[in-house]
Amino acid sequence: MRSVIALGLLAVAASGCVFIIGPDDPKPLPIPTPLVCADDNSAPTVHVYFSVRIERTTVNMVPAYTTLMTRVVTGLAGAGLQATQVALVRADERPGGAPLLAAWGCLLDSPDVLRPEDVLMWYATQEQLDDGPLGCVTDPLVRLGVAPEAVVTQYPPALVGTNGRSVFGDAPDLVLVVHLDALARRTSFEQAECGSARSLAELNGDAPAWLRFAGDDLAADRVTHWFISTPEATDRATFIDACRMQEGFPSDLLDFMEPSTLAVYGPAAKAVRDQTPSGVASAGLCELLANDRKFLVRELTAVAGRAGVSANAKQIGDVLDNGLPLPDDTLGRDDVGSSLPNGG
Repeated sequence: MRSVIALGLLAVAASGCVFIIGPDDPKPLPIPTPLVCADDNSAPTVHVYFSVRIERTTVNMVPAYTTLMTRVVTGLAGAGLQATQVALVRADERPGGAPLLAAWGCLLDSPDVLRPEDVLMWYATQEQLDDGPLGCVTDPLVRLGVAPEAVVTQYPPALVGTNGRSVFGDAPDLVLVVHLDALARRTSFEQAECGSARSLAELNGDAPAWLRFAGDDLAADRVTHWFISTPEATDRATFIDACRMQEGFPSDLLDFMEPSTLAVYGPAAKAVRDQTPSGVASAGLCELLANDRKFLVRELTAVAGRAGVSANAKQIGDVLDNGLPLPDDTLGRDDVGSSLPNGG
């Protein structure tokens, strides 16, 4: 059976089957939602940046983060979009370390081989950053965005990713940046050190000043930020009570999460929204760890709309609940395979 790689799809912890056609397949199979890397696929392309704070306690968050990342990319497929490149980006105020931690996609590694949970676990347990001088949590993301031509994959020997691959080339149709942060921020939006957070709202013409590509720039209304974090300017007792009120929230994670006395994401979201009203969504991390379906259906529908795709909210919800279905006309063929556990 020929191997079929789930390009750009974070494959662990998802239900159902996903059947993806690789870039070398001469005749891509028809699938209900166009997540393929064939040249003749006309679905809008998306680059996804997961900007994630990773520290020692993140070990305990790895399953939840991996599931959420999986569902975001799967949901994009349900919305009729193709995530051709998915990047894991460092989110940290401390200096040192490359901003790009891993990348998956059409010309990059498969998540079946370079497993997202392995990457998260390695950086949580093995890498130590310098204590200072402190910058801003968004520094690595902006550092990556302003010089994409210099970004290549570079993995430690313990990870099986392919080194030296260029990650970012021409602009896609859309960019989705998902900020994930379960811990306190070390500097605030208003501090001089947080110039990178303020730069997320700056424009160069009609394009974000922080995000460049080898070809044409991407208009700001094609770039979406999701700020998903623990609350800011909130005490721990209030934070814990609010999380426990979320039905389905795994309360055992509270020992590894903390609110932030310093505000970064809230002011950053407001600043970006003031420039590009449609390009921002915010959600509490506890809320999404309890039940992310409502948020994902609503926001993925909005993301698709920015590319001119009339996404079906019910289809997105069905894909989130059940995974991508296998077309009837592929059953019994020996040239397709499943990239996910729980094969179909």
